[in-house]
Amino acid sequence: MIKECGNIFVQKLTDEQSVAEFVKNYARIHRLVHKIEGSFSWQILFLTMSNFIELFQLFSVFLGFSVNQFVYKVELVASCLSSFSFFSIAIFASQVDSQDKVLRRATKEASFNLRVYEETRARGELLVKFMKSKEALSLSACGMFQLNRSVLFTSFGVLLTYNLLILQLN
Repeated sequence: MIKECGNIFVQKLTDEQSVAEFVKNYARIHRLVHKIEGSFSWQILFLTMSNFIELFQLFSVFLGFSVNQFVYKVELVASCLSSFSFFSIAIFASQVDSQDKVLRRATKEASFNLRVYEETRARGELLVKFMKSKEALSLSACGMFQLNRSVLFTSFGVLLTYNLLILQLN
């Protein structure tokens, strides 16, 4: 939705009606994202923690910390599914953050172009004030961390580092 809002309105921000329509639609998107985050942030937090633990267990299985072959196979399948779930949650949630950044950049450019001419200066100022009044959109896990691309890289680094430490201690 954020991408569509940017594609449709940012290129046409020339008259007052299109600026008002952009402000109205972006405000709707903003409210919707906050409602979604408010509804699902606890679930996302616990699901992310659970999947992270399963991902840690998957690395442990690969490093040979499992004894029984049956347990090994069950752990491998469950950990693979949970790992897929963890990364898909993080990837799709990070799209909200990245698309909002693209939209904000395009809106900033459009507002600058509107402020160049005297007859469209008021619309450009309105866009700047509106975008400053709205915080950047990103989904978080109960406010503890934002789900963006850095979460993926950080979690992979943590998993690799701690499993290598455990391997060295073994």
